[in-house]
Amino acid sequence: YEFADRFITSLRVSRVIAVSSNIEAALGNLYGPRKVVQIHNGINLEKVRVNQDREKLRQLLGIRPDNYVIGTVGRLTPVKGHDVLLRAASSLMTKMGKIKVLIVGDGPLMPALKQLACELGIEKDVVLAGERHDVYDLVHCMDLFALPSLHEGIPMVLLEALALKRPVIYLFSLIYLGLCMGIYGMLFWMPQLVKTAGTEDPLIIGLITTLPYIAAIIGTILIGKSSDRTGDRRWHLAGCALAGAVGYVL
Repeated sequence: YEFADRFITSLRVSRVIAVSSNIEAALGNLYGPRKVVQIHNGINLEKVRVNQDREKLRQLLGIRPDNYVIGTVGRLTPVKGHDVLLRAASSLMTKMGKIKVLIVGDGPLMPALKQLACELGIEKDVVLAGERHDVYDLVHCMDLFALPSLHEGIPMVLLEALALKRPVIYLFSLIYLGLCMGIYGMLFWMPQLVKTAGTEDPLIIGLITTLPYIAAIIGTILIGKSSDRTGDRRWHLAGCALAGAVGYVL
């Protein structure tokens, strides 16, 4: 299939559009970098409109006024990471309570997610809304929009959630935060490293100062390649969180 796709694309397609730099690199390896062009996803803000009353819709969904709603939208497939969201929400419920999870979308994992919610004991606090045509209204019902996907380009639904002025938490943003905190921890010790080097040469000092950023760039590339190969970002996220913790402690 891939051979046929590559062959037909090379003959009949003038340009292949990628919505992110990672996808552009992957498609460039398949079709050649000259054929691939990067155009970021965008949305028409005029069409992102709410039509239903927020409180009435929340009531119809069985959500109380004092509930804090964490929700997401997407097809129920493994790559979307809905199981990660349910496990995280279960942990939050034990500490905070009054949390509802609203998942909009349908797919092959619907039965498995229902079963997981039961196993976690949170089935009464999880609303699996299925496929809906009032997605903007449902997103507007959320207090926090979560995107637990294990792999994404530039998700349209993330842009739409931002357009609806919903707070957003994105799995990859936590990885970035971990790396940044690690960098700050290393920079804290930078004056000591420069002093230990025993030099006043501005060039050498500049090179030493760039080491944390070089380490972060290399780490980001390795994390991306490893997680794409294994299809699992949980251990990589844990590694970045550890780096962030070390940076914070320092």
